[in-house]
Amino acid sequence: MSTDHPSAAGAQTGRPDPPGVRQTRVVSQGDLEPRTWAALDDLHARTGAPVTARRTWLQTWMDCFTSYQSFAVLVEDGDGAAGAALLAFRRRHGLTIVRSVGHAMSDQVRFPALDPAAATQLAIGVAGALQGLPRPWRLDVEQLPPDDPVVAALRRQLPWAEVRSGDPSPTVRFTRGRALRSYISRNHHQASRRLVNRMRRADLATEVEVLSQPADIAALLPDLERICRQRDHQLGRLSQFDDPEGGPFFHEVVRRLAENGEVALTTLRLGSQLVAYVLSFVDGSVPRMWNTRFDPRLAQFGPGRLAVDAALGAALADESIVEFDWMRGDEPYKASTATDVVPAVRLVAWSSQLLGGAETDLRWAKARARRRMRSVARVACHVHPRHPRQIVTRHHGRD
Repeated sequence: MSTDHPSAAGAQTGRPDPPGVRQTRVVSQGDLEPRTWAALDDLHARTGAPVTARRTWLQTWMDCFTSYQSFAVLVEDGDGAAGAALLAFRRRHGLTIVRSVGHAMSDQVRFPALDPAAATQLAIGVAGALQGLPRPWRLDVEQLPPDDPVVAALRRQLPWAEVRSGDPSPTVRFTRGRALRSYISRNHHQASRRLVNRMRRADLATEVEVLSQPADIAALLPDLERICRQRDHQLGRLSQFDDPEGGPFFHEVVRRLAENGEVALTTLRLGSQLVAYVLSFVDGSVPRMWNTRFDPRLAQFGPGRLAVDAALGAALADESIVEFDWMRGDEPYKASTATDVVPAVRLVAWSSQLLGGAETDLRWAKARARRRMRSVARVACHVHPRHPRQIVTRHHGRD
């Protein structure tokens, strides 16, 4: 590995290790051989890694996010991989920023390890790799499981680190039968009926399809991009497609997963026009919803709600499906149908106490400012009962 990458001290010479003897090595992206990926495939399968933490996703991210330098910390023995952490870094304004491979795109991240010993050895390897990076550095890995033994071991290995709450992932476990009505509230059901009736009065014919063929999905990708951009910009936020790396990733990861038979695209059309979609990745018996948008020009017809209902209904109609994962984010439309919420954590670490302390102080200052703003907002203005033109101000907050 080059001097710009984490230290590769302890790397293997190429001879296979005897079974039971585990070694740690650091491998740059360019040195990840097919046999290494095959060992990672086996490790992901044995540890139950979700689709956003497996090979296709990880390779696509590394191919598209070229502003990062990716590397893998591997714990291996003669039987294959026992633990792995795929990380990436880049320099910005004199700071080395370290993320997980899949950052910002992955709703679920994993550092797979076969057992507690492998988890500890992997954490030691990651800590050593971080020390080989240009300083100062900051590690920030989102959406890890709260009970991940690698996270616990990293917290012990890294002197300046903390574990924060991540974004929850609502999910619908099919424990109430296979009828959609069992998972939505009365208000939700009535609102959907009103939207359908509104479309009928406007003489708009609706058509719902669930697409799984690669060619059909690829043909619709430009329409998905158009609708996603329009909706995001209407909400006053940047779209994934505004990112020079995020946009190509969307197209490429959907194409590759579709070729694997791992995409279910639910579409809603009014007449011949695509107005809403729900993009899910089929992870065995669990569809995982990654992206959904609707055409904001037709918001009065609620196409987004109807498309979401259709996606959930299609999953319920398939007896092989046991759960529908809304994935990252606690938006109301997810919470309205969720039967459970899966928590996540975020691991943050710094190369020095000074860097970590400065960030902590900044976070506290921002939190104090937010509390102060909420306190000011609670100031109530009342009209004096005897003198209507006189305003009486009462402060309900604390100084």
